[in-house]
Amino acid sequence: MTSQEIRQKFLDYFKSKDHLIVPSAPIVLKDDPTLMFSNSGMTQFKDYFLGYKDPKAPRIADTQKCLRVSGKHNDLDDVGRDTYHHTMFEMLGNWSFGDYFKKDAIAFAWELLTEVYGIPKENLYVTIFEGDASENLERDQDAYNFWKSYISEDRIINGNKKDNFWEMGESGPCGPCSEIHIDLRTPEEKAKVSGLELVNNDHPQVVEVWNLVFMEFNRKADGSLEKLPKQHVDTGMGFERLCMALQGKSSNYDTDVFTPLIAKVEEVSGKKYTGILENEKDIAIRVVVDHIRAVSFAIADGQLPSNGGAGYVIRRILRRGISYSYRFLDMKEPFLYKLVAVLQNQMGAFFPELEKQGKLVSEVIKSEEESFLKTIETGLIRVDKLIETTLNSNKEIKNVISSINQNIPAYDVLKKIQENLNVLKVNQPFLDGFKKIQENIESLNQPIQESFKKIQENINLANQPIREAFKKIQENLDSVKIKLPNTEVFELYDTYGFPDDLTRIIAEEKGLTIDEQGFEAEMQKQKQRSKKDSASKVYDWVVLEEKPETFVGYDQIEAETYITRYRKVENKDGEFYQVVLSNSPFYPEGGGQIGDKGVLENAVESFEVLETKKENGLIISLINGLPKDAGAVFYAKVNAAERKNSQANHSVTHLLHEALRDVLGTHVEQKGSYVGPDYLRFDFSHFSKMTEEELALIEEKVNAKIKENIALQEFRNIPIKEAIDKGAMALFGEKYGDSVRMIQFGSSKELCGGTHVKNTSEIGHFKINSESSVAAGIRRIEAISGDKSEEYFKGLEKQVVELSQLLKSKDVVRSIEKLIEENAALKSEVDALKKEKAKGEIGDWKGAYEQKGDKLLLVKKTSLDAGSVKDIVFQLKKEIPTSITIILSDADGKPMITVGVSDDLAGIYQAGALIKELAKEIQGGGGGNPGFATAGGKNLDGLENAYQKALNI
Repeated sequence: MTSQEIRQKFLDYFKSKDHLIVPSAPIVLKDDPTLMFSNSGMTQFKDYFLGYKDPKAPRIADTQKCLRVSGKHNDLDDVGRDTYHHTMFEMLGNWSFGDYFKKDAIAFAWELLTEVYGIPKENLYVTIFEGDASENLERDQDAYNFWKSYISEDRIINGNKKDNFWEMGESGPCGPCSEIHIDLRTPEEKAKVSGLELVNNDHPQVVEVWNLVFMEFNRKADGSLEKLPKQHVDTGMGFERLCMALQGKSSNYDTDVFTPLIAKVEEVSGKKYTGILENEKDIAIRVVVDHIRAVSFAIADGQLPSNGGAGYVIRRILRRGISYSYRFLDMKEPFLYKLVAVLQNQMGAFFPELEKQGKLVSEVIKSEEESFLKTIETGLIRVDKLIETTLNSNKEIKNVISSINQNIPAYDVLKKIQENLNVLKVNQPFLDGFKKIQENIESLNQPIQESFKKIQENINLANQPIREAFKKIQENLDSVKIKLPNTEVFELYDTYGFPDDLTRIIAEEKGLTIDEQGFEAEMQKQKQRSKKDSASKVYDWVVLEEKPETFVGYDQIEAETYITRYRKVENKDGEFYQVVLSNSPFYPEGGGQIGDKGVLENAVESFEVLETKKENGLIISLINGLPKDAGAVFYAKVNAAERKNSQANHSVTHLLHEALRDVLGTHVEQKGSYVGPDYLRFDFSHFSKMTEEELALIEEKVNAKIKENIALQEFRNIPIKEAIDKGAMALFGEKYGDSVRMIQFGSSKELCGGTHVKNTSEIGHFKINSESSVAAGIRRIEAISGDKSEEYFKGLEKQVVELSQLLKSKDVVRSIEKLIEENAALKSEVDALKKEKAKGEIGDWKGAYEQKGDKLLLVKKTSLDAGSVKDIVFQLKKEIPTSITIILSDADGKPMITVGVSDDLAGIYQAGALIKELAKEIQGGGGGNPGFATAGGKNLDGLENAYQKALNI
């Protein structure tokens, strides 16, 4: 039985049981603040379970695209290392909303598995909830009684709260669940160990195949449970695992869900898949074929890779796949994008978004691959430099220690060590030894120290612990495995996106390791910072009236209203309250348009409405306090000026979309937008940079439509099929109901829930500010209209007048051109003078080196520019052997330090280490290599301190 047949049989079965078959919701969620992705089949039905919306039917079934890579449900780290975990998977499910409950749910599951799919009954086990005394929850006796009519009682297993009590999250609908497990082992293996012992014990051949959740409780924010008014059924069956069971395979990756993708990887990479669990090559192939599914479906649903939020998660998944293919499949060129066509052929018929968006998906993935492969190449160079720096630091430690004669006084030993430590990048345990030396010497009283200076022969005897510590350092210097410093390894990972496991592998090849504990500590610090920034506490709703809210914001921006429910919210900014109003004129954020702000007031008090969002079907406004009388009548007033500009920008995005399709072609589709009172941002599919001519034509077309004074035609609550038949554009990645709202301005027709102008003349002038690339195949236009465009043109006019007055010319353009020509001529003269000055400085500086110990040292201040200083330092370090050159410059008020170390000293002194120490004085940073380094800073006054410190090197 093929995977396509397995999926279809499931849907056909439940259709025969009077279930409405609905399509999968997008994998990326846009209207649920608690989740980034659909992580289970029930996600799109949350509003039904919570009672915020009426279900389309009392019985529903579907197959849902799911992604589990963040939060509580996170399978990312397991993917590739076993046979059954995946980032993206399909969840087959059937639901009952207040209709049938445990008896029918169990009967349907048993009949489908054993009679339709033909799974032998003796291969199945079931679990039930055993109860939990701490929550006063009793054993699920009903489920036990229903199951024993189908399966022997010795195959019904009691399960704890962890495995058999399903919860949506920290709060929300929940209830006991009953899992169905299948034993796929051979008869010989079954004879050795009973399947009862392997259920829920992570055995790859005894796995959960279906979970039946009986929703009968609601978990409140305070942790307590309350009974739901209606009982519901929520089931989920892993499609890939079901295919493994029905196709007689021992791994999900051996089913026809994955084998076409694996075959393509084998073809492109030249590596053969053997299915061995611990083999790194096979792990890499499993990672690649899993991750390409997750990334492809996410992009097809409208989520592009980015540096934040859901986009960051998608980028992270993709980069993990690229990293594995780079390391273990030796793929140094983009190739994951070639798998998209295979995925289209496999699943495009059932998931049309993948078929339609295939070219875009492929282009985006290829671009991301090219970018990350460059990151890897750059990162490899950085890692090599880090390893070189670390090895040189430890080499310098050896040189310092070996240069110290142990027969000299301990006081001088300490002095010698301290002189050298300030130029060493010490990151080894040896530093503890040096500190021990210092502690021992400082513990001696002053008279004894004076005696030590006079009687050097007695120092070694009197200070034996110091000598022993020093000797220990020498003995262990070669035996300790050198660690790369955790801060630099974390910087590679966090700032430059270089995988830490790749750094680990390269370090081990060079005989080094990374500071695992230190790296993990840096990771935890970052997580704590992120958690602190986003932390908030949301209390339970206080329900004043169970009344459906009414949004009146399409027709009015003020309304008499009262609060139907409220809850407290605490975050880093303070204490606020979220309120739901009986009649709300506030538009909730959605469709790219930001939520309305305004005031909620009456004769007694007034509150600022800070934002408005939609959550679980409720329009929620955030206010800066709680009314004394929450049940009082209020007047809700939208900020009229902001709403006016927002709706002008929203309406013009529709005109822009139509103009782009007219000028560039019908391949243009909206991929994202921001609509606010200040400006608009419009992302769209297009594979090349727009020309100036195209942009000018777009502006011309949009402004022509505005001048036509086209009246808004609004169609509320019309059937979606009727809207599509009228020519309305629907956006991929958006979730539409059976009834929709259509907005029409002449020939522009789109499904849209936002607010709009009544006539295009209200938009004013449309002006494009920029056009840029967001990702491969995605362009972005930023523009203004209405009041903002008027302000823009007034500003330009004012600037032209001011320039004309300054230049004392009416022909501003010609006057500026003349200034540019004169400036270029003067710059050439200045450059020539700088070169002459630099030549003079070289001659003077060559004779200014002073002997400092084992080196010649030059420390100079100058006003030369950075380029001239660099040229001089390179020349001096080449011509003056055993030298260190340090130049401190004040170039146009910006402090700069340059350090050069001659090649014969590069093994002892490091320019990079020296520059880091000196840069502290000018509040700056920089870097370089052992022979040359530079640093810029913010504190010009600190140059003198840096100068004095440099003299003492």
